[in-house]
Amino acid sequence: MMIPEEEIERNGYMIQDLTYLQNQRLTRTITNLADVPQISDAELELSSRLATNFQQQIIQFNVAPNEIGVTPHIIHNAIGVNDEDDYDILREFMDDV
Repeated sequence: MMIPEEEIERNGYMIQDLTYLQNQRLTRTITNLADVPQISDAELELSSRLATNFQQQIIQFNVAPNEIGVTPHIIHNAIGVNDEDDYDILREFMDDV
């Protein structure tokens, strides 16, 4: 079993690799949205491994949700909800659920 610092470093490398793959895919010149390249198997594998690693670390190190440091503001920025218009659109989708 790796020590926490090694696990964090490994995840950091995986995030860098995923970022590289996504940048390669998303910075290609396209003529319309239908031409956006699909997510590669490597991207899917890396993102799945990262999610699993984070879940295991949270369990292994007994991290409480309030200790993770993720605020609603951070989540909203991550999903692109930044102003009142965005919230209105998000509410429309949530009302349908």
